[in-house]
Amino acid sequence: MVKKFIEIFNGRKTSYGISVNTGRIREDGKNEYDSEIRRQPVTEILYQKHLEGIKPTLGIIAINEDNKCKFGCIDIDTYPVEHLKYIKTLKENNVPAIVFKSKSNGAHIYLFTKEWVTPSLMRVKLREIAALLGRAKAEIFPKQDYINQGDVGSFLNLPYDDKDNTQRYALDENENKVSLEDFYKLYDKKALTEEQLIKLFKDKEEDEDWVQAPPCLVSILKEKQQPGEMRNITFMNVAVYLKKRFPNEWKQKLLNYNAKYCEPPLAEKEIQDTIMKSLDKKDYHYGCKNEPLVSFCNAKKCRNQKFGIGKGHIPIVIEEIQIYQTEPTMYKVSIDGESVDVKSEELNDPKLFANASLRQIYKTFPSVPINLWREMIQEYLNQKLFVPDMAESLKVDVMLEELLLDYFKMTPGQNFESITVGNRSFVDHENKICYFKQISLENYLNKTSWKKKWFETSQLLKKFYTLKAHNGKVGNQKCRYWSLQKGTGENAKELIFESPTKVTPNKLKPAPYEK
Repeated sequence: MVKKFIEIFNGRKTSYGISVNTGRIREDGKNEYDSEIRRQPVTEILYQKHLEGIKPTLGIIAINEDNKCKFGCIDIDTYPVEHLKYIKTLKENNVPAIVFKSKSNGAHIYLFTKEWVTPSLMRVKLREIAALLGRAKAEIFPKQDYINQGDVGSFLNLPYDDKDNTQRYALDENENKVSLEDFYKLYDKKALTEEQLIKLFKDKEEDEDWVQAPPCLVSILKEKQQPGEMRNITFMNVAVYLKKRFPNEWKQKLLNYNAKYCEPPLAEKEIQDTIMKSLDKKDYHYGCKNEPLVSFCNAKKCRNQKFGIGKGHIPIVIEEIQIYQTEPTMYKVSIDGESVDVKSEELNDPKLFANASLRQIYKTFPSVPINLWREMIQEYLNQKLFVPDMAESLKVDVMLEELLLDYFKMTPGQNFESITVGNRSFVDHENKICYFKQISLENYLNKTSWKKKWFETSQLLKKFYTLKAHNGKVGNQKCRYWSLQKGTGENAKELIFESPTKVTPNKLKPAPYEK
């Protein structure tokens, strides 16, 4: 039984998460937990203890070491949670996600695949499902599109802890509890292939009433609108859509939509005196930041709709803050699938944080008042998600140093001109300068556990060493090559070779990884 559970909730093998009840109650009435990520192997015994109810509950990081995942989850804890409504909505829209009840009576909406897929694909589909359910602001797992070397990612507490008495379990279509054995059968029916996941939502025929419309309006208007403030706000936005789509006949279209989608319809005079009168004076934008639209928002998809929000700025949303127990303390902030590493002073100041975000992931933040920024940041810090400092051997600078030393040891050239021969490099021990061609180092790194692209690798080389690009003649050949030597500044490192590698003239043998 445990092997099937591992197959379903398979993820990272080198680290996992735990959450420990502190015994305190939060302001929202929930139990307070301290969470921690452990840099230790994920074993079958951990899964077995989880199913037997031995604390702490096991939290799995969905993204594996190859930056792929097999499951994702929407965490809904905005109360009241309408489990049965979510089940019916998913069924009506042919979405093969499974609704689980969480320990706090919230909802976890799981999407499973039979094969490993990219986290970015999984996250896109989960966002679409969340918007469909009217829970666009819910947490999404995985929180990252990829995990950098040395990082750990975000974990999710698994269901079926203490399987026979669990408070975390799947629900059937009538909202009844599903046993672990029956969940396995449900999983076999619902799990998707990668191709099926890609096609999810794509094969659906577009409703003629909502051609290229904002996804939020399509979802909201699946149900007839009842009297109240939300109905009026919704139809103001419907009018914005219709004016974009039918600039010459939008008023009559609005009256038609009112009769079709409102129960009872708004009075014609009310529509003329409020909505039509306002839109006659000027063009309005969609009220994306306000309810009810914000709960059904899928901004990325909306941008690509002909009558959507256009190419305007999409707010960047912080998803998680991990506290790294280093000296000094560092923070890893997850933003829209990527991560930004910051110090305390950068996290505390929105301007400094915006600079760090631009520098690391090339994304900017709109101006945020410092008091609002700190309130938002404090909410994430209250979750107390601690990550212990990584072992020395796992730190990116140490890993890179070891790989570089191996590379220059395994590709020794007899002299400077040797770098034009195959995958050779040359180390000038007297002047402490290493020479190589980009393709040579890339070919070597591609055969190791190093997964970073050349741009990111070169940025790290510049951070720790003095890296220079050269264009010129090497012997009789004109080529581009690089030189590497001791770095400068607070992050400076130097490659220290145990002893110079001796190379016999005219007897260059293939490097070991070339054989």
